[in-house]
Amino acid sequence: MHALVTDLLVYSKIASGERNFYKQVELSDIINVVTENLEFQIRDVGAKITLENSFLIIVNTIHLQQLFQNLIGNSIKFTGAGKHP
Repeated sequence: MHALVTDLLVYSKIASGERNFYKQVELSDIINVVTENLEFQIRDVGAKITLENSFLIIVNTIHLQQLFQNLIGNSIKFTGAGKHP
């Protein structure tokens, strides 16, 4: 819940034009958050999410997290495996 509130605060700063929303993060940290968010869907279909190499990037973490969550979520959704249509 804390992460959601923090992300909403950051998003509101982006929308208002504030430019201090880029920060340096490990790509693996983003992927870890996404796989935690999708934990139940990943488990339901027996998916395995791996990241072979991680590196430091300077990004808007919310946008990159949303991107990977959509990509991984869609790949799970459209595999045809498990309980998902």
